[in-house]
Amino acid sequence: MSVTNSSIPGISSNIFFIRTNLPVTGYLIVDLPSNDITLSRSEPAGFVDTQRVNSERVCVLCGWTGSRFGPYGQSERSDARCPSCDAKERHRLLWVYLHKEMLLANVKRLLSFSPVLGLREKLNSEIPALTLSSDPAFEGVDIRTDMVRLPFNDRSFDAIVCSHVLEHISDESTALSELRRVLHDHGWCLIMVPQNRGLDTTYEDDTITSSHGREKAFGQSNHVRWYGADFAGRIEAAGFNVRVIDYASKLDEKTVKTYGLVEKDEWIHDQTLLFYCQPIQ
Repeated sequence: MSVTNSSIPGISSNIFFIRTNLPVTGYLIVDLPSNDITLSRSEPAGFVDTQRVNSERVCVLCGWTGSRFGPYGQSERSDARCPSCDAKERHRLLWVYLHKEMLLANVKRLLSFSPVLGLREKLNSEIPALTLSSDPAFEGVDIRTDMVRLPFNDRSFDAIVCSHVLEHISDESTALSELRRVLHDHGWCLIMVPQNRGLDTTYEDDTITSSHGREKAFGQSNHVRWYGADFAGRIEAAGFNVRVIDYASKLDEKTVKTYGLVEKDEWIHDQTLLFYCQPIQ
């Protein structure tokens, strides 16, 4: 089934939130005003003066404060998950990067895959929006789709955010090609994946199909690979120029600790990198 924006009466969509949780996928559609988006350079709710903050931890997405974030992950790593909005380290790092670098300032149409609740609500609070959902967890399930068959026209989006999704997708090359196809020639795509840069090449084995086998091999029962140091090259092969950004290292230690921006456990051997991708012209 081919789906376009005009197939949903009354909705002119500017931000799409894609749900890619296996085995069923779908997307949330957020409608924005038709005028240009202007973001304030002042710090939104959730950002604080980390030198003066009284609490040990602050979630930049929902504003929660407390002594420590909650545990999360296969090894129940401590100080990771916001108990209020479910955001983990990578989600908070992503938002700090998007906000401080003003990447959304000129974006009119954005595609985001599997946004955690806190990030989705932050985008909606910063940019007033009408939301429809195809996720069974939300009311109004309308459309289901798949990352390797995106129901959008070529060059439909100014920006794409794809965080911790590709490790779930068997046909990675087609998924990356689809990102390139729906992204505007002058747009950008921000990708994040769990990565062990101690591996020279990405580890994948399509003969491992059981949940137990995948958890043992790839760190999670619905992962199909462990990304290594070659990840940027895999993106480049799909037609992107890639800039690898270790954003947490650019921030002061107090900010990183207060906002909880570094993700590390027995599976994640390196702090999260951001892969900023632009189409090769």
